[in-house]
Amino acid sequence: FYQFATTPTVPKQNFISSNPLIEGKIYIPNWLMEGSANTFGSALTVQLVGWYSDQMDWHLGRYKRDHPEIALKSDTAVVEALIKTESWLPPDPKIGDLNYPIGQLVTEYLLAQYGVERYFSLFANLQKLRDFDDAVAATFNKSKLDLYFESAPYVMKALDRKSTR
Repeated sequence: FYQFATTPTVPKQNFISSNPLIEGKIYIPNWLMEGSANTFGSALTVQLVGWYSDQMDWHLGRYKRDHPEIALKSDTAVVEALIKTESWLPPDPKIGDLNYPIGQLVTEYLLAQYGVERYFSLFANLQKLRDFDDAVAATFNKSKLDLYFESAPYVMKALDRKSTR
């Protein structure tokens, strides 16, 4: 529900030609939609836990256990993973699964760094501008790649945490 209610008139991607497996322009990255859904789903569904981050840590521990490719060791590796997980049709299914934990961590970073109002402004700008790069520039006054590199240390630090689950 979250994924489509926030930007109802924005295509999630544009398939070109008669082949539905050929992906065209990505209007909204998959990591943003799935990471946001994970983040807010955790926040809303674990009301009896001391902090919703406990649920997010559980998700992250599960991904770390099942997907060794999530061991990202540099800012550049995080940015490359974010770019790969923008796609709704990744060439490697393992990369496609990373959109949830990486998106969740970047969503957490955006909320902590910029606040919930600015985060919601990103979706308002996506709805208005229908282009992720333009929406990032309008919301954060920086390029998408600058935002990705800015969030990378937070993502790596979170991935390096030892999971207790």
